[in-house]
Amino acid sequence: MKKKEFWDTYFNRKQDVVMITISDTLSDVPNDAMNVTDISETRDGSVMAWMSNDDAQLHVHIAANGKVPADENIVRMFRGCEYLETADLKGLDTSQVTDMCFMFGMCKSLKNLDVSGFDTSQVEDMAFMFSDCRLLENLEISEFDTAQVKDMSCMFGACESLKNLDVSGFDTMQVKNMSYMFRDCKSLEKLDVKGFNTEKVEDMREMFEDCESLENLDVSSFITSRVKDMRSMFFDCRSLKNLNVSGFDTSRVSSMAWMFYGCRSLKTLDVSGFDTAQVEDMRGMFSDCESLENLGVSGFDTSRVKNIKFMFYGCKSLKRQ
Repeated sequence: MKKKEFWDTYFNRKQDVVMITISDTLSDVPNDAMNVTDISETRDGSVMAWMSNDDAQLHVHIAANGKVPADENIVRMFRGCEYLETADLKGLDTSQVTDMCFMFGMCKSLKNLDVSGFDTSQVEDMAFMFSDCRLLENLEISEFDTAQVKDMSCMFGACESLKNLDVSGFDTMQVKNMSYMFRDCKSLEKLDVKGFNTEKVEDMREMFEDCESLENLDVSSFITSRVKDMRSMFFDCRSLKNLNVSGFDTSRVSSMAWMFYGCRSLKTLDVSGFDTAQVEDMRGMFSDCESLENLGVSGFDTSRVKNIKFMFYGCKSLKRQ
């Protein structure tokens, strides 16, 4: 099934779709079906697509006898289906897919999404995959095979309603980009990333920004020797009570701007081992960390820093050293 051909050539009505069903059983197409189209590779009728109006709601159907094979590239496949409420994708074969970037991006009305049966063993790009799914409350991705994935940037960005997300089994050995990965996951109460292998990661900017419900976050095992950007990494993680970054290798980091901004509940933070020799921007780094009582920054090398505005602004509990 060619994703671009299906949406752009035939229906081009993403914004109207409320339901999508991809089935592995092809029976007779209903007589009242609209836009009936053969979307099989060989035009032999083995994969059919059509639309129906169910209770005045637009429903897209795709069916085949056996699973519907997806193209290698399904970038933006459902992106922009802003009114999509239900997606039954059990009949979709993703075993050959290498790129799932933006696959469900901006599906703002989805509350539940079952992708537990996805074969992701060949996928290299999951950037923005679920970004802006603002009403999504449940997402089962614990069985995802991520061994080949290189880009997870903004994968769950703005999934504001997610309370639980099991990524504990993710193999991140090949990942280079984790920027914005959990940004604006405002409802997340638990997040287990202690098993993440971050040896190849170069970008962690805004990784946990606005995860305002998280009270605990274990990043103590993160290997950050290749990371160049940590700006806003923990921005407005206002409920965090514990954060161990003492083992972070920051020798390549050029920006730490707003890194801990708004971490209002943190009372202790050990950054004494930070290598800041390459850092050029420390703007608002600890701004509004209002509960911090001690902060060991006497060893910071600021010889390259160009901006330190608001670095300690609002740190009203800090004691003189």
